[in-house]
Amino acid sequence: KDVYTILVAVTDHGVQEDEDRGTDNTDVMLYVRLDNKTHTMNILQIPRDTYVGDGISVDCGIYQRLNGAYSNGANKENPIANTATAIYELFGLKADNYAVMDVEGFRTMLNVMGGIWMNIPRDLYDKETGKLLFKAGDTKVNGDTAEIILRNRGTVLADYDRLELQQSFYAAVFRTFMEQYPVGDALQVAKNVAVYLDTDLSVMDLMGIYLSMKELQAEDIYIVRCSGGPITVNGQGLYGGEKENTARILNEHFRPEGVTVSADKLGLPDVEFTLGYN
Repeated sequence: KDVYTILVAVTDHGVQEDEDRGTDNTDVMLYVRLDNKTHTMNILQIPRDTYVGDGISVDCGIYQRLNGAYSNGANKENPIANTATAIYELFGLKADNYAVMDVEGFRTMLNVMGGIWMNIPRDLYDKETGKLLFKAGDTKVNGDTAEIILRNRGTVLADYDRLELQQSFYAAVFRTFMEQYPVGDALQVAKNVAVYLDTDLSVMDLMGIYLSMKELQAEDIYIVRCSGGPITVNGQGLYGGEKENTARILNEHFRPEGVTVSADKLGLPDVEFTLGYN
């Protein structure tokens, strides 16, 4: 297959705050475009707290966060379809396939891999006690410590800063698989996490994707976060999408050749960035 477009999600149960508690939601959302013709892989990080407004058809819960589409949407048999529909309506990105893993599978995967090395861009502190948890710099993390790092809110712009941490983490995971994992080791990881994985990709597709990834160089992989910044809506801290830069990123890296969608055609709601955006 020449091009794969895959919605990758990690779901979590019962650890979210406020209205999310006790429900399954997508704590991680990545839109991946793997192009075997150009030998590139582009990965779009979509923040879980992306504000969806009231302009899309999918129910995302009372606080209108994108991660709520999974459990609040109408499709209860295949809830990732709710998330895929919301992403299509917000960004005009169609995912041909999906891969969903729960957080326990994610933790297991990292532990089976023996942990990974990642760069932590700033010192991380416990939000409640102020205790230093991790110093900035290269750190080896396993499934349990990675969860602590990725959930950290011990900074002024807690959820916003966490996105930078997550982006560094995703880069480390892909780099580890590409540079350090032969086929046999990757199959062992797959065997251990298969029970946690829900996907419509066939075994042959998954193997083909893995082999294609092994041929990529670091410069062939582009990881980017949706342009935007922190906003407040009805007292809730959310992530607002910035239309102009997002449209440019999507047109340059995530759409088929020759296809463009202007900023005014995106389904992102208009928001005010009081603290700026990037």
